[in-house]
Amino acid sequence: MIHCLIFEQDAQTRKSVGAMIEDCGLEPIFATSVLEGLTQCYDNMPEIIICNIALPDFNGDEFLSVLRSMPNGHDPYVIFSSDAHLGRMQLTSYLETLRDGIVRAAFG
Repeated sequence: MIHCLIFEQDAQTRKSVGAMIEDCGLEPIFATSVLEGLTQCYDNMPEIIICNIALPDFNGDEFLSVLRSMPNGHDPYVIFSSDAHLGRMQLTSYLETLRDGIVRAAFG
């Protein structure tokens, strides 16, 4: 089974995204904070990570830096989500750093 770790604070968004992930035949795993999610990654690295860029305890760059420094941290496909408007420079920076994907969140 392919595991998908979803970083999201909002309960309704977690529920919606989790249902979509299950519909795709994947196993959703949830984290409400980056610390909780990174602990899960350390214990059992998921194949896919969907991470809200604007989590309160880390931003997307900080999360990605810590993740990529972990054992097997380059393995997961990481998708950042954001419900905030990203300027062209910030979006370009994320895409150059991330190279996996970014989506504008329309969940909930």
